Amino acid sequence: VSTQSTGRTHTTLSMKVFGLYIFKYDPSTPDAAIVLSKALDLTSFGYFQRGSAEEVMNFVAREVTKKTRGRQSVAHLDYVAYATAAPSGAALPLTAVLLADQEYPGRVGHHVARLALAKFVELHGAAGVDALPASDATLHASEFDALLAKAQTPDAVDDVEKIRRDLDETQETLHTTIKDLLARGEKLDDLADQSEDLGVFSREFLKKSESMNACCLLL
Repeated sequence: VSTQSTGRTHTTLSMKVFGLYIFKYDPSTPDAAIVLSKALDLTSFGYFQRGSAEEVMNFVAREVTKKTRGRQSVAHLDYVAYATAAPSGAALPLTAVLLADQEYPGRVGHHVARLALAKFVELHGAAGVDALPASDATLHASEFDALLAKAQTPDAVDDVEKIRRDLDETQETLHTTIKDLLARGEKLDDLADQSEDLGVFSREFLKKSESMNACCLLL
């Protein structure tokens, strides 16, 4: 199954979604991006790579969350983070991040992130913001595992058929890079050193990748 998008062919079988995250994030406390739920598919990584792959994805998703207002897509390593934040003033200060490979249709990526936000609000909204945990958690894990599995086949996601039919009528999603999100004087190496998401091996991998100019790619 394939679909045309502004001159590029997307083949469903070659697409991969690696992770789906829901964060609690209040811009007034910029260092506190807390994982409320996440679902991962690490089967495309070797067994001994999976621990570092998860750490890097956790780091990227958290840093992108801190820099997202509204929605954006950010390319990093071999994947793209599609981030969607709840509107300012929303009852729950949430951001959803989908991590997929570069072949995944951008509009579908943002659509899945919006679905994830709506799903979390549906499942947890009645409890209110005060009931959200103060540290990383995996709330409603089975529901988000199911959404991640469904997203592996883009045309299986609700309303995606219409989105995919419209792809060739819209511009290609413009990706920025995580380095473009950094504030003046802020360095990715410094963020990596300060991050609790990364172990020693994963931190050194990030630094080595950047020095080889393979860490952050503008699509």
